Amino acid sequence: MAQRIVKPDTGNNLQIQNDNASAKIEINEDGTIVITPGTSTSIVLGSDAGDDLNIGSGKLLVEGDTSLVSITGDLKVGGNDIQDSGGVVALTFDGSGNTNMSDKILQRPVVKDYAESVNAIGSTGGGPQDIDLSEGNVVTATVDTSENTFTFSNPSAPGKCCSFTLILTNGGSETVNWPASVDWAGGTEPTLTASGIDILSFITIDGGTIWYGFTGAIDTKTPS
Repeated sequence: MAQRIVKPDTGNNLQIQNDNASAKIEINEDGTIVITPGTSTSIVLGSDAGDDLNIGSGKLLVEGDTSLVSITGDLKVGGNDIQDSGGVVALTFDGSGNTNMSDKILQRPVVKDYAESVNAIGSTGGGPQDIDLSEGNVVTATVDTSENTFTFSNPSAPGKCCSFTLILTNGGSETVNWPASVDWAGGTEPTLTASGIDILSFITIDGGTIWYGFTGAIDTKTPS
């Protein structure tokens, strides 16, 4: 087994690292734990028995190649689980502060001042136009040039509710074809605005086998 060195760095942060310093764990003065794997050296937190790693009220930051970091027990921050005992990653961190939930459940959150990602398609250009739900659940697009056929891809798995809002400009200026999987209210798709903005919503609970489509607003305008 490689030697482990415990020492403070120049900023009085505590470092636990390999003797070649390629992989290390730092505990900073502000309570942040920084895990940095080496180019090939992995870091395993917890024991073979699956002991928990409890960070208390501190913070965890994983830098570099996160695939080289594994946790054999429950990872807890402030006493709350982030990773289950089976080693299934519930959160993926990156250097930009983003967190990927990897399709895991976030239970009973209280959300304030949240935003949704916008998939700005721009001009559809005629022909087929896919709406990829992995790019965002609010979509903007402008119909132009010629007949347009929309497809929807990457909805949530069956048993999960997936929805998106489409803000469509000049949808009635050309023929727009919707996926055959869309069920419209009354079985009739809306008449779109030739020069203006329409807002449409779609929802599925079976992985896109059926999309329920409904109209939010047709030809939205500022009140005169």
